[in-house]
Order: sequence, then structure tokens, then C-alpha cells
Amino acid sequence: MKKLLLLLFLFSLVFGSFACRTLKRTDDALRIKKDSAYKYTSYPYNRNIVRNGNTLRGMVLRFETLMTPDSCFAGRTPNYKVENRVAFLDVKSPNLRFVEYIPFEDVDFIGPKFGQPLNSVEDYNFPLEPKRFRYIPWDTIKAECKECNCRPFSLSVNLPCLFCPECPTRICKWYFLELRGGYSTYRDKITPNQTIWKDGFFGELTAGFRFGNRKQYAFGLMFSTGLPIYNSFTSEEIYRPLTLLHFRWDPFKNCVKPREKTTPIRVSKEPCLCPEDEVQEQKVEKLDLPFEKCINPYFFVQSGIPIDRFSIDLFKINISRADCKDKIQASAPYLDVKTVPVTFTIGVGVDYPISSHIDISVDAGWRSYAFGESQAILGFSNVPSYRRINMFFIRTGITL
Repeated sequence: MKKLLLLLFLFSLVFGSFACRTLKRTDDALRIKKDSAYKYTSYPYNRNIVRNGNTLRGMVLRFETLMTPDSCFAGRTPNYKVENRVAFLDVKSPNLRFVEYIPFEDVDFIGPKFGQPLNSVEDYNFPLEPKRFRYIPWDTIKAECKECNCRPFSLSVNLPCLFCPECPTRICKWYFLELRGGYSTYRDKITPNQTIWKDGFFGELTAGFRFGNRKQYAFGLMFSTGLPIYNSFTSEEIYRPLTLLHFRWDPFKNCVKPREKTTPIRVSKEPCLCPEDEVQEQKVEKLDLPFEKCINPYFFVQSGIPIDRFSIDLFKINISRADCKDKIQASAPYLDVKTVPVTFTIGVGVDYPISSHIDISVDAGWRSYAFGESQAILGFSNVPSYRRINMFFIRTGITL
């Protein structure tokens, strides 16, 4: 018990230090012209999400005048193409990596209709009320041509950070993988009449697939090394590995498709094989969103059977002829041979992203561990029977 309390205390200290700054997010309405509404009926980073294309709900970050050179040649001053656009963050977007840029031509500006400036936006919950209008900053961004200079060879490796200054955006694939190590405490029977407290460590591997419009659900198969549990009839301690069906729910997970990279603008007198250089644009202050949390909770349930030799024998006798079970129960009524050893697990945990594809995870749960025992009676050396124990466990590991 002291070990368990110490581990819980350490986990609380570690994850308590992962705090993210937040900034209040506004709830704006951005009206779209009728002939352009069809372009915005789907959320661009996940086409399965449908939204109202006539009025977009989210946060208008700023108005932009983007000046882009028409061409880049050495010794020539380029002409600039001017584009006006609205930087918009949909209510479904988790952070500023998923900003939409909407051209002025598609926007139905509300401000001029009420004698207000063009950069006025209305509150989604109080439409058409000038007193509720918010005035958006208007920035000018000028993209410059730049020389392509090859970078020197470097052996540096970009490793995931454990204490990141900001929360990485989680990008989830259609499959998942969990690697866990855990500690459990439970009561076991060394003999039918002698009960003792035990604890132990175990490892678990889970794999499966994600589904849902935000990849918030997961279903797969888990394998556990199990724990040393006594066969109470012989006082033999054996490991009892488990195979369990695994279902997980992440209520606040929001995995969306990453933005496509833009084509860089470059100028070079000679061919260059260096990595692509991005267009140098004016930097915009990063805003932290109130729902963009570093720590995300999840819940899971599991069900399955142990795969040690005694549990398999008990499972076999339950799917064989019924008269075999009846003979055993008639001769030894104190044995339970008619129950299949099905194990159940419920638990809750938290994820902390250390990169876009990897989370550190800590969880705790309760497991009703059913298994088979064996003894030599009725002229047989391996007559099985059923037993169940309850255990509490904590786990930590990574989720891919």
C-alpha cells in the first residue's frame, strides 16, 4: 500500500506541473454570401464534419492584406499581388494550426450595413446588434523573395519534449497502439482457508483502430503478462496472462487533418538541393484557447479471459459435454465448474501529448479477475474449478 500511495503522489506531482495557459475565446459569427456558402458547408480539416455554410461560428482572429510577389528573379524587383482575407478559427478547431483563410469576396460583411467599419464582426449569440460588434485588427503581410542557401550537415535529432512550452496538436491515425507498465494490489488465497495481501507488476500491450468524427473512440485487443496468483488447492503460484477486448472513449479528443504545406517562394542564381525554405511572413501572436488542454481524460472498459493452463481447462469443460460437468458437481458440489472465467475491467486515465503522435498516459482502474484452479480428485489430476478476485491497479506508458 505504501508503494501504491508513493506512485500516486509522484504521478500527481508530475502531471500537476503540466499546465497550459489559456485565453478567453470569442464566439463570433462570420456571414458568407449566398453564392459562396456551398464552399464552406464542410469543415476543411475533416470533410466528414458538416456545418452551416451561410454563417460560420468561431473566432475571427484578424483581417489580412497579403502581398505576394508574382515572381522571384535575381536583380529584378517583383510586382506584388494583393489579396484581402479573413483569418478565421472555427469552433471545431483545436488551436491555431487549423486557421482558415477566407477571401473578402466570399464574406458578407455586416459592419457597413449598420454604418460600422468593414472590420466589424457580430456576436454569434446576439446577431445584428451593433452594440455587440467587435472590431478586428487589420494586418498587412508582405512575403519577400529570399535566397536559397544550403544548410550545413547536422547530426541533431528532433526528439519529443517532455515539458513542452505549448501543447502539441494531436494528429491521430486510424489505428492505435498502447504500451503500459502497471502495479496492482489484491487479496489472494494461498489455501482455501488462508487469505493474504499481495502486489505485483505487470506489462500490457494494446492495439486496435480508432473511429468517430474526432477519432474519440477506440476498439482493439489487449494482451497482459498477468500477475502471480495462487492455485489455492496446491499453493502453487503461477502467472496468469490475459487477453481482453478493449474499448476506450476520449470525450475531449479532437484529432483533425493537418494543413497542407504551402509552396515556398524562393530565388536562386544556381540550382540548389537544400531543404525547402518557407515564405517569411509577419509573425502573429499565438493565442491559447480555453478548451485546448494539455491533459485529456479518457475512460476504458475491457473484457476477456485468462490464457493460463488452468483457465483454459475450465473453459474447455464448459464447452464440452454437459454430463462431464454434472458428474464433477455431483461428486464435489463445492466446486464451481459451470462458470466461464470472464474478466472485467473499468478504468479512467489522462493523456499528455509529447508530440503530435505520442501521448504519455497514466490511468487507474478496477479489475474483476476470473480464472481457473485445478486439483487432483475423482481419479483425475487436473479437475478445474472457478475462482474470482478483485484488484486495483495503476498503469503508465505511451499511446501512439
